[in-house]
Amino acid sequence: MNNSDEMVCKISITTTVDGEETQATRTGSLRISFSEILLSYGEENGSVTLKIQKDRAEITRSGDYSMRLPLLRERRTQGKIGVLGSEGDVEIYTERLAYSTTDTSLMLSMHYDLIFCSDVQKMQIRLLARS
Repeated sequence: MNNSDEMVCKISITTTVDGEETQATRTGSLRISFSEILLSYGEENGSVTLKIQKDRAEITRSGDYSMRLPLLRERRTQGKIGVLGSEGDVEIYTERLAYSTTDTSLMLSMHYDLIFCSDVQKMQIRLLARS
């Protein structure tokens, strides 16, 4: 597939942070190819891009706060989180990274820990995108 295969999609996102759940609905774009899945959408003060390739994903956000979180199933990785131009390192442990696709949809489940020195923030994301 190429860029012309990018589809407008409706995205339902359920995020659980340390046991507290929030839900959001967004409109974005989805591109599914043999080698990768690319999903992007806007938020109130920023934009988010999710890129998935086999057993790895990367979440990138720009705007009022920024982040780059590389996720690799059952591995520890290093990422960046920033607020108002100040950026810091974060360690990520990805416990679960599972997804399935059709020609017009993506279903995704991610469980990962954000590790700041000795503090751990448990994250779970369930996402459904479909055109």
